[in-house]
Amino acid sequence: MTTTKSVSHVDRSSRAPRPPSVDRLRASPEIEDMLDWYFTRAGHDLAMGSNFAMLAEMARTGIGGAGDADAFEKRHDRIAASVHRYRQVRALLACLTAENLDVLSARYELRQWPIELVQAFGRSTGVAVRTSVARRLYLRDSMKKRARWESVSVWLCGVVRRCERETLAQVRLETEAYEAQAISSFETIVSAADHAKAC
Repeated sequence: MTTTKSVSHVDRSSRAPRPPSVDRLRASPEIEDMLDWYFTRAGHDLAMGSNFAMLAEMARTGIGGAGDADAFEKRHDRIAASVHRYRQVRALLACLTAENLDVLSARYELRQWPIELVQAFGRSTGVAVRTSVARRLYLRDSMKKRARWESVSVWLCGVVRRCERETLAQVRLETEAYEAQAISSFETIVSAADHAKAC
């Protein structure tokens, strides 16, 4: 008499591990901060501004005190550190494919998106309006020959308002896949650069 094991008794440790689902592939906090800084805050940190006010005050009061020189030196050091960081991140981003760079750029794009899109897609809104599925569905629904992302965003806003779950799920899935690929590629590049520095 042969006995068969039920599925519940199969040794699960012998199975290959499942790859993480697309929605769990997110940037590490360090990578997220690096990309957010580069695409959204670096311009502010790199802005030298004018030294006119400081120099005018020094001329008006005589030679500036040690505090003025210290403030000037600290400001200069902060700007130099920002320039160095900007160049490092730019060099890492230059190793990405154009498609992955476009995805990251769209993800961190500073734009006033309609509130419906931000609620539906969050930081990924810029990627969502540029996905091929969103463009394809927009062209199908609008009967237009070309799809600009601005028009797609207006159409996608309507999709969100009408709660078209299937369409939203398709756009969200492709958005997450694009982002997962771009972030994973960037993390691999950063890891390789860190390893090269350590050697």
